[in-house]
Amino acid sequence: FIDPLGPMLDPALPLTVHERDEWGDPAADPHEDEYLRSWAPLVNMPAQIGQCPHIFLTARLGDERVPPLDAIAWAREVRRRGEATVLVQVEGGGHFDSELGYIGQAALELALLTEMLDIEWRANDGALAP
Repeated sequence: FIDPLGPMLDPALPLTVHERDEWGDPAADPHEDEYLRSWAPLVNMPAQIGQCPHIFLTARLGDERVPPLDAIAWAREVRRRGEATVLVQVEGGGHFDSELGYIGQAALELALLTEMLDIEWRANDGALAP
């Protein structure tokens, strides 16, 4: 969960009442609110996170565990805290799958990594050159 407090404080959401049985009710109990805040990534983000050089964040439209809007909210908070370059990729799929497949996702990550580290691909022998 990136933002457990937002949904837990909104009784109109379909699973909120059910989840309060498991996680507690932060709206009614300040101790439970404090506990959820202690580990919630969106509100408990280290101050130096904005100093990271590059962050590649993926989100899936069909992800029921981490909705894309939560991932985007996290990226927005990182950007607000500093100069970090945050690239957000939103595509179809669910929590454990990607439209690109494992090889396509790995290829995208490798391409971004080589670009961010300014590594040049030499086509003549297939080697990476700094």
